[in-house]
Amino acid sequence: MSDKPPTLEFGQYSFRLLRVYSAVKFAVSGIRLKEEEISSSEAVRQAFDRIRDGFRMVGKAVTPEPHPEEVESYVEREIASFTNNFLRGHPHAQIVMNLGLVMLCTQFEVFINHLVDIILATEPRRFLDLFPDKEMKVREVVQLGDYPSVMRGFREKVVGEIDRAGTRDKFVRYLGEKFKLISEREIKIVPPPEAQSDRFDGWDLGKLEAIFKQRHRIVHRGELPVADLDYLGDLHLFFTALQTVMAVNAVRKHAIRLDNPTSAVLVSAYGKLFGVDAHCLDQFQERVRAMFPKQA
Repeated sequence: MSDKPPTLEFGQYSFRLLRVYSAVKFAVSGIRLKEEEISSSEAVRQAFDRIRDGFRMVGKAVTPEPHPEEVESYVEREIASFTNNFLRGHPHAQIVMNLGLVMLCTQFEVFINHLVDIILATEPRRFLDLFPDKEMKVREVVQLGDYPSVMRGFREKVVGEIDRAGTRDKFVRYLGEKFKLISEREIKIVPPPEAQSDRFDGWDLGKLEAIFKQRHRIVHRGELPVADLDYLGDLHLFFTALQTVMAVNAVRKHAIRLDNPTSAVLVSAYGKLFGVDAHCLDQFQERVRAMFPKQA
């Protein structure tokens, strides 16, 4: 078993979040480029002329006393429906964007699980005040075999409990009241200076709950509520801001370490961008200087 102390891999998890959003952007761009390519194809235009002729024949056949305007209206409606269903990229792009929302939510939750695991691995005695009723059966202890494995089993139980909690319960009761990682006041994104003043209006705990309800609708009902790529960009910033706040508070209030100076620089940069309290950032920087004295 590795003797390497547990560390918070902030940079790695932030880049994972960014990669998901970037992959969705590239995929949607590719779909839209393909749509333009198909639309400008001479073969496609010729095919549409033949399809239009076919619909015109159908329109005349189903209309008792066909009037030219009625027939052409029917033809254009059918052509528009055909185009949207088979050629336009909107349905395909929308599928990709909704899968993107699911993946962003998943990566965000994976970061939270990682953060909680690192705190409890670094400060195992926190089990006594945070989860005093958490127990393990004798059979489980014997099967795990040694103290590190038993403690890892306890951490997995706690992480699983938090992971299954509802959004409000997770952020208010567990991450807020128990771990002191984030408050309801801090669950609010501060818009970057170049953003529109009302762009992130309402991005708070209520918005966070709404996002995870959207994830539920996508996964369990097959719905596609996301139709705007910019919305996913804002969601990516929202999750990055929340991860930053939790990382700052985790380093300030717990004995955890970051994995490397790059993670520390990212937390500091994001903290300033998203308006994290200056006093909190100063305390964070003080801890970082103690972690990485050569880089200070």
